[in-house]
Amino acid sequence: SPWRPRVAPASLSAADVKFDAVSGDYYPILYFNDYWNLQKDYFPINETLQRLPFRLSFCPLSLWRWQLYAAQSTKSPWNFLGEDLYEQSDEEQDSVKVALLETNPYLLALTIVVSIVHSVFEFLAFKNDIQFWNSRQSLEGLSVRSVFFGVFQSLVVLLYILDNETNFVVQVSVFIGLLIDLWKITKVMDVRLDRENKVAGVFPRLTFKDKSTYIESSTKVYDDMAFRYLSWILFPLLGCYAVYSLLYLEHKGWYSWVLSMLYGFLLTFGFITMTPQLFINYKLQSVAHLPWRMLTYKALNTFIDDLFAFVIKMPMMYRIGCLRD
Repeated sequence: SPWRPRVAPASLSAADVKFDAVSGDYYPILYFNDYWNLQKDYFPINETLQRLPFRLSFCPLSLWRWQLYAAQSTKSPWNFLGEDLYEQSDEEQDSVKVALLETNPYLLALTIVVSIVHSVFEFLAFKNDIQFWNSRQSLEGLSVRSVFFGVFQSLVVLLYILDNETNFVVQVSVFIGLLIDLWKITKVMDVRLDRENKVAGVFPRLTFKDKSTYIESSTKVYDDMAFRYLSWILFPLLGCYAVYSLLYLEHKGWYSWVLSMLYGFLLTFGFITMTPQLFINYKLQSVAHLPWRMLTYKALNTFIDDLFAFVIKMPMMYRIGCLRD
Protein backbone atom coordinates (compact mmCIF):
# COMPACT_ATOMS: atom_id res chain seq x y z
CA SER A 1 0.00 0.00 0.00
CA PRO A 2 1.33 3.52 -0.75
CA TRP A 3 2.47 5.70 2.13
CA ARG A 4 1.73 9.40 2.31
CA PRO A 5 3.48 11.86 4.64
CA ARG A 6 2.24 11.47 8.22
CA VAL A 7 -0.56 9.10 7.11
CA ALA A 8 -0.54 5.31 7.29
CA PRO A 9 -2.20 3.27 4.52
CA ALA A 10 -5.87 2.46 4.99
CA SER A 11 -5.11 -1.23 5.44
CA LEU A 12 -3.01 -0.36 8.51
CA SER A 13 -5.35 2.15 10.08
CA ALA A 14 -5.87 -0.10 13.09
CA ALA A 15 -2.14 -0.42 13.74
CA ASP A 16 -0.37 1.82 16.20
CA VAL A 17 1.70 3.99 13.86
CA LYS A 18 3.05 7.24 15.31
CA PHE A 19 4.72 9.94 13.23
CA ASP A 20 7.23 12.60 14.17
CA ALA A 21 5.58 16.03 14.08
CA VAL A 22 8.61 17.71 12.52
CA SER A 23 10.18 15.27 10.11
CA GLY A 24 7.08 13.21 9.35
CA ASP A 25 8.96 9.96 9.90
CA TYR A 26 7.24 7.17 11.79
CA TYR A 27 8.65 5.85 15.04
CA PRO A 28 9.81 2.24 15.39
CA ILE A 29 6.81 -0.04 15.65
CA LEU A 30 6.50 -2.81 18.20
CA TYR A 31 4.24 -5.42 16.63
CA PHE A 32 2.97 -8.44 18.54
CA ASN A 33 2.89 -11.16 15.92
CA ASP A 34 0.62 -14.09 16.78
CA TYR A 35 -0.28 -14.91 13.20
CA TRP A 36 1.28 -18.37 13.26
CA ASN A 37 -0.43 -19.39 16.49
CA LEU A 38 -2.98 -22.07 15.68
CA GLN A 39 -6.35 -22.25 17.39
CA LYS A 40 -5.81 -25.90 18.23
CA ASP A 41 -2.76 -24.94 20.31
CA TYR A 42 -4.74 -22.70 22.68
CA PHE A 43 -5.96 -24.13 25.98
CA PRO A 44 -8.17 -22.50 28.62
CA ILE A 45 -6.51 -21.47 31.89
CA ASN A 46 -8.25 -22.19 35.19
CA GLU A 47 -7.42 -21.77 38.87
CA THR A 48 -5.58 -25.09 39.08
CA LEU A 49 -2.71 -23.68 37.04
CA GLN A 50 -0.32 -21.75 39.27
CA ARG A 51 2.60 -21.01 36.96
CA LEU A 52 3.13 -20.71 33.22
CA PRO A 53 6.34 -20.39 31.21
CA PHE A 54 6.70 -17.02 29.53
CA ARG A 55 8.94 -16.64 26.51
CA LEU A 56 9.33 -13.73 24.14
CA SER A 57 11.15 -13.80 20.83
CA PHE A 58 12.30 -10.46 19.46
CA CYS A 59 13.43 -10.00 15.90
CA PRO A 60 13.35 -7.27 13.24
CA LEU A 61 10.63 -7.45 10.64
CA SER A 62 10.65 -5.91 7.19
CA LEU A 63 8.06 -3.27 6.37
CA TRP A 64 6.54 -5.43 3.65
CA ARG A 65 6.07 -8.43 5.93
CA TRP A 66 4.67 -6.26 8.72
CA GLN A 67 2.11 -4.76 6.35
CA LEU A 68 1.16 -8.26 5.27
CA TYR A 69 0.65 -9.47 8.86
CA ALA A 70 -1.23 -6.32 9.87
CA ALA A 71 -3.52 -6.57 6.87
CA GLN A 72 -4.32 -10.20 7.73
CA SER A 73 -5.26 -9.29 11.30
CA THR A 74 -7.44 -6.35 10.24
CA LYS A 75 -11.15 -7.11 9.99
CA SER A 76 -12.77 -6.79 6.61
CA PRO A 77 -14.84 -3.61 6.07
CA TRP A 78 -17.60 -5.86 4.71
CA ASN A 79 -18.13 -7.71 7.97
CA PHE A 80 -21.34 -5.81 8.61
CA LEU A 81 -22.91 -8.22 6.10
CA GLY A 82 -21.93 -11.16 8.26
CA GLU A 83 -18.59 -12.71 9.08
CA ASP A 84 -19.72 -16.06 7.73
CA LEU A 85 -19.88 -14.58 4.23
CA TYR A 86 -16.79 -12.41 4.10
CA GLU A 87 -14.51 -13.66 6.87
CA GLN A 88 -12.66 -16.94 7.04
CA SER A 89 -13.35 -19.01 10.12
CA ASP A 90 -10.53 -19.84 12.52
CA GLU A 91 -10.53 -23.43 11.30
CA GLU A 92 -10.14 -22.38 7.67
CA GLN A 93 -7.32 -19.99 8.56
CA ASP A 94 -5.63 -22.75 10.53
CA SER A 95 -5.86 -25.13 7.58
CA VAL A 96 -4.06 -22.59 5.39
CA LYS A 97 -1.39 -21.99 8.04
CA VAL A 98 -0.83 -25.70 8.60
CA ALA A 99 -0.47 -26.20 4.86
CA LEU A 100 2.16 -23.45 4.72
CA LEU A 101 4.01 -24.62 7.84
CA GLU A 102 3.99 -28.39 7.52
CA THR A 103 3.83 -29.06 3.80
CA ASN A 104 6.91 -29.44 1.67
CA PRO A 105 7.25 -26.34 -0.57
CA TYR A 106 7.43 -28.45 -3.72
CA LEU A 107 4.38 -30.44 -2.66
CA LEU A 108 2.58 -27.21 -1.78
CA ALA A 109 3.33 -25.73 -5.21
CA LEU A 110 2.20 -28.95 -6.84
CA THR A 111 -0.97 -28.91 -4.76
CA ILE A 112 -1.80 -25.37 -5.88
CA VAL A 113 -1.44 -26.41 -9.51
CA VAL A 114 -3.41 -29.59 -8.90
CA SER A 115 -6.15 -27.65 -7.11
CA ILE A 116 -6.57 -25.40 -10.14
CA VAL A 117 -6.71 -28.42 -12.45
CA HIS A 118 -9.16 -30.07 -10.03
CA SER A 119 -11.46 -27.06 -10.19
CA VAL A 120 -11.29 -26.99 -13.99
CA PHE A 121 -12.07 -30.70 -14.33
CA GLU A 122 -14.87 -30.46 -11.79
CA PHE A 123 -16.40 -27.55 -13.66
CA LEU A 124 -16.16 -29.47 -16.93
CA ALA A 125 -17.73 -32.53 -15.30
CA PHE A 126 -20.65 -30.46 -14.01
CA LYS A 127 -21.00 -28.71 -17.37
CA ASN A 128 -21.04 -31.92 -19.42
CA ASP A 129 -23.36 -33.63 -16.94
CA ILE A 130 -25.88 -30.80 -17.31
CA GLN A 131 -25.53 -30.78 -21.09
CA PHE A 132 -26.03 -34.55 -21.29
CA TRP A 133 -29.23 -34.62 -19.25
CA ASN A 134 -30.56 -31.41 -20.75
CA SER A 135 -30.26 -32.72 -24.31
CA ARG A 136 -31.37 -36.28 -23.52
CA GLN A 137 -34.59 -37.16 -25.34
CA SER A 138 -34.81 -40.84 -24.41
CA LEU A 139 -34.11 -42.58 -21.10
CA GLU A 140 -33.44 -45.94 -22.68
CA GLY A 141 -30.44 -47.57 -21.03
CA LEU A 142 -30.32 -45.17 -18.05
CA SER A 143 -31.19 -46.16 -14.50
CA VAL A 144 -33.74 -43.68 -13.16
CA ARG A 145 -33.64 -45.13 -9.66
CA SER A 146 -29.90 -44.58 -9.56
CA VAL A 147 -30.58 -40.87 -10.02
CA PHE A 148 -32.78 -40.85 -6.91
CA PHE A 149 -30.21 -42.84 -4.99
CA GLY A 150 -27.56 -40.34 -6.11
CA VAL A 151 -29.61 -37.52 -4.57
CA PHE A 152 -29.81 -39.42 -1.29
CA GLN A 153 -26.09 -40.14 -1.36
CA SER A 154 -25.16 -36.51 -2.12
CA LEU A 155 -27.45 -35.29 0.67
CA VAL A 156 -25.84 -37.64 3.20
CA VAL A 157 -22.34 -36.56 2.16
CA LEU A 158 -23.26 -32.86 2.40
CA LEU A 159 -24.82 -33.20 5.85
CA TYR A 160 -21.86 -35.28 7.02
CA ILE A 161 -19.19 -32.77 5.96
CA LEU A 162 -21.25 -29.91 7.41
CA ASP A 163 -21.38 -31.78 10.72
CA ASN A 164 -17.59 -32.18 10.66
CA GLU A 165 -14.76 -29.76 10.04
CA THR A 166 -14.34 -29.57 6.28
CA ASN A 167 -12.78 -27.07 3.92
CA PHE A 168 -15.23 -24.60 2.39
CA VAL A 169 -14.19 -25.55 -1.15
CA VAL A 170 -15.23 -29.15 -0.53
CA GLN A 171 -18.57 -28.04 0.91
CA VAL A 172 -19.33 -25.88 -2.13
CA SER A 173 -18.40 -28.69 -4.51
CA VAL A 174 -20.67 -31.21 -2.80
CA PHE A 175 -23.51 -28.67 -2.57
CA ILE A 176 -23.35 -27.93 -6.30
CA GLY A 177 -23.33 -31.65 -7.02
CA LEU A 178 -26.46 -32.06 -4.89
CA LEU A 179 -28.25 -29.27 -6.77
CA ILE A 180 -27.41 -30.92 -10.09
CA ASP A 181 -28.65 -34.28 -8.81
CA LEU A 182 -31.93 -32.67 -7.74
CA TRP A 183 -32.26 -31.03 -11.14
CA LYS A 184 -31.76 -34.41 -12.82
CA ILE A 185 -34.99 -35.65 -11.24
CA THR A 186 -36.93 -33.21 -13.41
CA LYS A 187 -35.23 -34.74 -16.45
CA VAL A 188 -35.92 -38.38 -15.65
CA MET A 189 -39.42 -37.94 -14.22
CA ASP A 190 -42.48 -35.85 -14.99
CA VAL A 191 -42.71 -33.66 -11.89
CA ARG A 192 -46.01 -31.90 -11.33
CA LEU A 193 -47.62 -29.80 -8.61
CA ASP A 194 -50.97 -31.25 -7.59
CA ARG A 195 -52.91 -28.24 -6.32
CA GLU A 196 -56.07 -30.23 -5.71
CA ASN A 197 -54.70 -32.77 -3.22
CA LYS A 198 -52.71 -30.47 -0.96
CA VAL A 199 -50.50 -31.53 1.92
CA ALA A 200 -52.21 -30.58 5.21
CA GLY A 201 -54.67 -28.65 3.08
CA VAL A 202 -52.11 -25.88 2.48
CA PHE A 203 -49.13 -26.92 0.38
CA PRO A 204 -49.39 -28.32 -3.17
CA ARG A 205 -48.38 -31.96 -3.43
CA LEU A 206 -45.44 -32.97 -5.61
CA THR A 207 -46.23 -35.86 -7.94
CA PHE A 208 -43.72 -37.95 -9.85
CA LYS A 209 -44.52 -39.95 -12.96
CA ASP A 210 -42.22 -42.04 -15.12
CA LYS A 211 -41.55 -40.64 -18.57
CA SER A 212 -42.97 -42.50 -21.54
CA THR A 213 -39.53 -43.22 -23.02
CA TYR A 214 -38.62 -44.99 -19.79
CA ILE A 215 -41.84 -47.00 -19.46
CA GLU A 216 -42.00 -48.11 -23.08
CA SER A 217 -38.44 -49.44 -23.12
CA SER A 218 -37.12 -52.55 -21.43
CA THR A 219 -34.95 -50.32 -19.22
CA LYS A 220 -37.65 -49.98 -16.57
CA VAL A 221 -38.00 -53.75 -16.26
CA TYR A 222 -34.25 -54.22 -15.83
CA ASP A 223 -34.03 -51.25 -13.45
CA ASP A 224 -36.80 -52.60 -11.20
CA MET A 225 -35.28 -56.05 -11.28
CA ALA A 226 -31.80 -54.80 -10.38
CA PHE A 227 -33.00 -52.67 -7.45
CA ARG A 228 -35.19 -55.48 -6.16
CA TYR A 229 -32.22 -57.83 -6.03
CA LEU A 230 -30.07 -55.03 -4.66
CA SER A 231 -32.44 -54.38 -1.76
CA TRP A 232 -32.10 -58.00 -0.64
CA ILE A 233 -28.40 -57.34 -0.03
CA LEU A 234 -28.37 -53.65 0.83
CA PHE A 235 -30.88 -53.46 3.68
CA PRO A 236 -29.47 -56.37 5.75
CA LEU A 237 -25.99 -54.91 5.36
CA LEU A 238 -27.30 -51.50 6.45
CA GLY A 239 -28.85 -53.00 9.57
CA CYS A 240 -25.67 -54.86 10.47
CA TYR A 241 -23.50 -51.80 9.93
CA ALA A 242 -25.86 -49.63 12.00
CA VAL A 243 -25.53 -52.02 14.96
CA TYR A 244 -21.75 -52.19 14.54
CA SER A 245 -21.45 -48.39 14.36
CA LEU A 246 -23.62 -47.93 17.45
CA LEU A 247 -21.71 -50.45 19.55
CA TYR A 248 -18.10 -49.94 18.55
CA LEU A 249 -17.70 -46.40 17.20
CA GLU A 250 -17.74 -43.09 19.06
CA HIS A 251 -20.17 -40.33 18.05
CA LYS A 252 -21.01 -36.80 19.20
CA GLY A 253 -24.74 -37.52 19.38
CA TRP A 254 -27.62 -39.33 17.74
CA TYR A 255 -27.64 -36.98 14.75
CA SER A 256 -23.92 -37.51 14.20
CA TRP A 257 -24.40 -41.25 14.62
CA VAL A 258 -27.05 -41.36 11.89
CA LEU A 259 -24.88 -39.34 9.49
CA SER A 260 -21.70 -41.26 10.30
CA MET A 261 -23.51 -44.57 10.00
CA LEU A 262 -25.07 -43.71 6.65
CA TYR A 263 -21.89 -42.21 5.25
CA GLY A 264 -19.77 -45.08 6.50
CA PHE A 265 -22.19 -47.54 4.96
CA LEU A 266 -22.13 -45.70 1.62
CA LEU A 267 -18.35 -45.57 1.84
CA THR A 268 -18.06 -49.29 2.49
CA PHE A 269 -20.81 -50.68 0.29
CA GLY A 270 -21.45 -47.78 -2.07
CA PHE A 271 -19.97 -49.67 -4.99
CA ILE A 272 -23.02 -51.97 -4.86
CA THR A 273 -25.21 -49.09 -6.03
CA MET A 274 -23.46 -49.19 -9.41
CA THR A 275 -24.87 -52.63 -10.14
CA PRO A 276 -28.29 -51.47 -11.51
CA GLN A 277 -26.62 -49.46 -14.28
CA LEU A 278 -24.15 -52.28 -14.91
CA PHE A 279 -27.04 -54.74 -15.06
CA ILE A 280 -28.86 -52.56 -17.60
CA ASN A 281 -25.69 -52.24 -19.67
CA TYR A 282 -25.29 -56.01 -19.64
CA LYS A 283 -28.88 -56.64 -20.66
CA LEU A 284 -28.78 -54.08 -23.47
CA GLN A 285 -25.26 -55.10 -24.50
CA SER A 286 -24.36 -51.42 -24.93
CA VAL A 287 -22.77 -48.50 -23.08
CA ALA A 288 -23.36 -45.87 -25.76
CA HIS A 289 -26.13 -44.28 -23.69
CA LEU A 290 -23.81 -43.24 -20.85
CA PRO A 291 -22.45 -39.67 -20.32
CA TRP A 292 -18.87 -40.52 -21.22
CA ARG A 293 -17.46 -37.00 -21.16
CA MET A 294 -18.68 -36.40 -17.63
CA LEU A 295 -17.43 -39.81 -16.51
CA THR A 296 -14.02 -39.12 -18.06
CA TYR A 297 -13.59 -35.84 -16.21
CA LYS A 298 -14.72 -37.43 -12.95
CA ALA A 299 -12.30 -40.31 -13.48
CA LEU A 300 -9.44 -37.86 -13.97
CA ASN A 301 -10.53 -35.98 -10.86
CA THR A 302 -10.30 -39.10 -8.71
CA PHE A 303 -6.53 -39.16 -9.21
CA ILE A 304 -6.31 -35.46 -8.35
CA ASP A 305 -8.49 -35.96 -5.26
CA ASP A 306 -5.93 -38.39 -3.85
CA LEU A 307 -3.37 -35.59 -3.57
CA PHE A 308 -6.04 -33.04 -2.69
CA ALA A 309 -7.15 -35.15 0.29
CA PHE A 310 -3.72 -35.06 1.96
CA VAL A 311 -3.47 -31.27 2.06
CA ILE A 312 -7.01 -29.90 2.38
CA LYS A 313 -8.70 -30.22 5.76
CA MET A 314 -11.56 -32.73 5.68
CA PRO A 315 -12.99 -35.56 7.80
CA MET A 316 -10.99 -38.77 7.78
CA MET A 317 -13.88 -40.79 6.34
CA TYR A 318 -14.28 -38.33 3.46
CA ARG A 319 -10.52 -38.57 2.86
CA ILE A 320 -10.79 -42.36 2.74
CA GLY A 321 -13.66 -41.97 0.28
CA CYS A 322 -11.41 -39.94 -2.04
CA LEU A 323 -8.76 -42.65 -1.93
CA ARG A 324 -11.39 -45.37 -2.47
CA ASP A 325 -12.70 -43.67 -5.61
